[in-house]
Amino acid sequence: MDDAGVVNLADELGLNLFYWHVMDSGKDSVDLLKKLLDRFGTGLRYVLVRNQIRGNDFSMLEQSGEQARKMMLADGMDPWEADGYVEWFEWFRHRGGDTVTPTVREVTGQEPQPIDDWLSSARASFLLPPQ
Repeated sequence: MDDAGVVNLADELGLNLFYWHVMDSGKDSVDLLKKLLDRFGTGLRYVLVRNQIRGNDFSMLEQSGEQARKMMLADGMDPWEADGYVEWFEWFRHRGGDTVTPTVREVTGQEPQPIDDWLSSARASFLLPPQ
């Protein structure tokens, strides 16, 4: 499909291509979906079919991030942004958030304050070019 230029031709003609990806409950099916998304990104529209004859526990798909990635791409998100969100969610899922310092005081050495108060003193640093 890629080598024959089908995706480019459909884009030039303003056609939407739909790719029906039949999922079973195994890791190979999730890996194949990842390869498909990596290769075609937003060039295709995807329909994920959960084949319950070949398994009914799709937690591997749900936990992989690929289903969420497909949905973000379908909503028009740029592939780099969708990949970033998936990576970020994976980080949290694997308890990466536990490494975040728990308080503002530990990070800044100052007391926490409402965002409006902080912005009133920090706003200029966001608006003016660095000197």
